[in-house]
Amino acid sequence: MSTKSASGSIRARPGGKWQVRVAGKSRNVSSRRAAERMRRTMLEEHERATQSGHEETTVGVFREIWLADCADRLAPRTVHSYRRILQLEALAPLLPMELHEVTARKLAPIISRVTAEHGRPSGLAAFRSLSAMFGLAERWGYIEMNPFRRMQAPSVPKREPTVPTPIVMERAMRIATPEFAAVLQFAICTGCRRGEIAGLRWGDIDTERNSVIIRRSIDSTPGNGLPKETKTSSTKVISLDEGTLASLAAHKARQSDRGQNNAWVWSRDRDGAIPIRPDRISDLWADVRAQLPEIEGVRFHDIRHATATWLIAAGMDPRTVADRLGHDDVKLTLSTYTAPVAASDRRAATIIGDLLAGARVGLSADVDDGERPGS
Repeated sequence: MSTKSASGSIRARPGGKWQVRVAGKSRNVSSRRAAERMRRTMLEEHERATQSGHEETTVGVFREIWLADCADRLAPRTVHSYRRILQLEALAPLLPMELHEVTARKLAPIISRVTAEHGRPSGLAAFRSLSAMFGLAERWGYIEMNPFRRMQAPSVPKREPTVPTPIVMERAMRIATPEFAAVLQFAICTGCRRGEIAGLRWGDIDTERNSVIIRRSIDSTPGNGLPKETKTSSTKVISLDEGTLASLAAHKARQSDRGQNNAWVWSRDRDGAIPIRPDRISDLWADVRAQLPEIEGVRFHDIRHATATWLIAAGMDPRTVADRLGHDDVKLTLSTYTAPVAASDRRAATIIGDLLAGARVGLSADVDDGERPGS
């Protein structure tokens, strides 16, 4: 049973509850009488919002309101990416529109233009950013309903990571400068992200236990470059092989203060006073890539994929691989690296088949010697 009008709606819910909905906002109460009172209260709130000019707010004005709200809740890099997408020229026709005038029909060609001019990933990013923005406008009473509810997001084919082979990575390290070769060695061994590599201090490396603790990351937002939490807001301990430890020791010897005072492991300065920026790591990788055709199109982040792929293909259990990568859920690891998992599964089938085949051969030999199964 429900009562619905331009003044909002009241609907009975399971368990004796009543839902009140006005201008996109909903509240649950325990009785019909309470629902009527709540509806009047919500209508008064909506009327005050309308009188204060909410319905006359343009998309351009509310964009800044939304970005300011995001800045209070989200990482600077995330806010920067939102702002970059929402400043695309293809979205300019939206800015002078009043929020309540924006409809799915008006949005569709604009999102299509972003997709056509900048590619599907940017089209999807624009769709998601605007949808989140209009979602806040709905929750705050600027509009009755988020128009993106009536739209379908652009489809973006999943990008399969380009995984270099161990031989190719060895060639890349021989081409790189000694300093960057140490970065590559560490990246391959640990599977760390750019920011985590940039955020490494000498005090994080335990040469007695042959391990490193990943405590922090370096923000890659332009104009920032400051330390921050890791992507998962947690620390992780990763074992290091002898080759990586030797590479780090040689790199430490090249620093002017030989890693004293807990300096940054990779720095813009010889004394390790300032950490290297994550985008500088990408630039150095691009220099190597330009000299090695085998890694054309391989991103630095794909080295992380290579670490996981090599380990799983070699038979390492996914839980251990997930722990090294910092994945809380092993399902993420399994869904991301389906190719090596499938190869390992095929090897498992082969092993079972070989065991059964061996059993058949042994059983046949027994029969040939005059024995019968079960005798």
